Amino acid sequence: MFRAVIFVFFAAVLVIDVSARQDAASAHGWLAAGDVVVEDFEGDFKISPAGAKENPSLWRSTGDAFQAATQVSGDIPYSWACGGRYIVSNPINNENRFRDAATGTLTSPESTVKKGYLSFLVGGPRNIETIAVQLLHEGRIVRAATGSGTAALRMVAFNMTEFMGKNVRIRLVDKHTSVGGYIKVDSFVQTDTPSTKEVIAGAPKMTPSVVRTLKGKVKGEVFGQGDHLAVGGQAVPMDTLLSWINCSAPPSPGTGQGVLLRNGEFLSGKIGNYEDGVVPVSTVFGERELKLSDISTIVFAGPSRPTGNDAPNTLYRRVLNPIPGKLVWIKTQVFAHPPDIAVESVMGTLPVPLKQIARYVVEPLKADAVEHGSLEVALSDGSIVYSKTPKFEKGQLLVQHPILGDLQVELSTIVYMRRTPKGAFWLAAPDKTQATGLVSNVGVKPELRDPKLMDEACLSALRMYAKSSATYELPASQQKGVILRGALMPIPNARADMQVSIQAAGKTVWQTSIKAGSAPVEIAVNLPHSKDFTIAVASDGKAAVPCGVEWLDAHLLSAQAAANITKGPNERS
Repeated sequence: MFRAVIFVFFAAVLVIDVSARQDAASAHGWLAAGDVVVEDFEGDFKISPAGAKENPSLWRSTGDAFQAATQVSGDIPYSWACGGRYIVSNPINNENRFRDAATGTLTSPESTVKKGYLSFLVGGPRNIETIAVQLLHEGRIVRAATGSGTAALRMVAFNMTEFMGKNVRIRLVDKHTSVGGYIKVDSFVQTDTPSTKEVIAGAPKMTPSVVRTLKGKVKGEVFGQGDHLAVGGQAVPMDTLLSWINCSAPPSPGTGQGVLLRNGEFLSGKIGNYEDGVVPVSTVFGERELKLSDISTIVFAGPSRPTGNDAPNTLYRRVLNPIPGKLVWIKTQVFAHPPDIAVESVMGTLPVPLKQIARYVVEPLKADAVEHGSLEVALSDGSIVYSKTPKFEKGQLLVQHPILGDLQVELSTIVYMRRTPKGAFWLAAPDKTQATGLVSNVGVKPELRDPKLMDEACLSALRMYAKSSATYELPASQQKGVILRGALMPIPNARADMQVSIQAAGKTVWQTSIKAGSAPVEIAVNLPHSKDFTIAVASDGKAAVPCGVEWLDAHLLSAQAAANITKGPNERS
C-alpha cells in the first residue's frame, strides 16, 4: 500500500512537471508542430573550448567568458524561463554570482534556415555592441538582440525570411567588463509562428569600421569579396589598403601565453609539453605543433614583442636575472610536481618553476623579419598573422600559411588589418637623439581613449607635448617629395590650445592651431625635397597642464605611392 502511494505521488509530480513544461512551451511557441529546435541546452550539450581542435558539431568558445558556461540548472530569482537548463556567461556558481570582467564569444555550428523566424530567450544588460545575441551570415552580423537590462529572460525572434535555405550561425558576445557583465540565453528554435511581438528584422546599427587607403579614409560596414574589401559600397583592392579597424570586433583575451615566430607573427595560446624540438600550442586555429627552429620567443607572461635587448637561448624570469642556456624541457601538464621549464646552463640542467618565467628567447626577432608589403592581421584572441595573398570567401579571410597550413579567419573576429605598401611609411616615435621634450608612441590601439570618438578609431597615436619636436630622416627614395597624412587632435583632457608646425629644407612649410577639446582633423601636408623634416609643438598662448597633441595613424607616402590617390576606388595601383 505504501509503495503504491509513493508511486502515485511521483507519477503525479511527473505529470505536473511535464504538463507545466508543455504549457510553457506551447504558450511561448518553441515546441509548436513543425518547429526546429536549434539548441535548448538540455542533454549532453558540450562546448569546444578556445584552442581545442575545431569540431564543426560543437559550439565554439573564445576568451574566458564562456569557458565555464556549461548548462545552469534552475533559474535566477525574479526571472522567467522555460525550466530545465540554460547558458549564462561568466558564472562562478549557480547562486546568482558572476565574474563580470571576463569576456569572450560562443558560436554555434552552422545551421540551414528552414523557417521564417528564430525565436529564443535572452536576459542581461542592454548594450548591442558589448553583450548580445548575434545572427551571422557569411561572417556578417545580420541580426542582434540584447537583454532588457535585468536577468529576466524574455522571448525575442529574428526574422530570417531573406536567408531561407542559407546557412547561419548564432554567436553570443560578452565584452562587458563592468558590474553585471553577463548574458543569459535559452531555447533557440526555428519557427514560422513566433509567440512574441518583439521581432527583429534588420541588421543592428554598429560603430562603422574605419578604413585607410592610398586614396584616403572611408567609414562603413566591411565585407570581403574575392581579392578585395568592400567598404560602404566601394571596392578597396588589397594593394591600395593601408589599414582596416573593425570597431565591432569582440575582444577575446588570450591566455597570456603564446609564441612569437621568426617572421614576426604571434600566436596566442597555451603552451604544452616541449620535447624533441616541437612546441605544442593550443591556438584559435586548434592544436598546432611548432618546430623550435621556427620560433623566436616562447611567451609565458608579459609583452610578446622583443625588448630590443634579448639574447639568444636565454630564459627571462619575471623578477630575477635571466639564465642563459639551451632549452631542455617545458612541463606544463604534470601531476606530481609543479609545472616547470629547464635549460642546460653552466650549472647543468637547471629547472625553474613556470610561475617565475616571462619568456624563453630562442633567437631574437630581426628588425627586418616582417616581409615588406605583407598584410598584418590582428585577431581578437591577441594573435597576429601575415598574408601575402589574402582571399575572401563567405565572410572569411583565407590565408595560406607556410607553417600553420591553410587558415580560415572570420572577418568578425579580426580586430584590424594593416599594410605597409611600397612607398609608404608609418610614423612612430623617433629615436631619442632625434626628439626633444616629451614625445612618445602611444602604441597600437583599436580605439581612441574617448568612446565618443570611436568612429575616429586609430591603430597608433604619436603623442607630443608642448615644447617638443620630432625629426625624421627620409630614405633616398622619399627625398624627392612626400605627403604626410593622418589625423591631428589634442591629447585627452587638454587644457590649452596648441601650435603645430612642420619644418623641411630649412623653412616652415606648414602650421596650424589645435584647439583644446576639438575633434580630430584630417591632415595632408606636401613636403618639399629634403633629407629630413621636423614636427614641432608649442602652446598657442598661455600653457596649462596637460597640453599637447596626438597624430593618429600618421604615415608618409612617396610621390609614386601618392599618385594612386588620384585613381578611383575600383582602379588598381
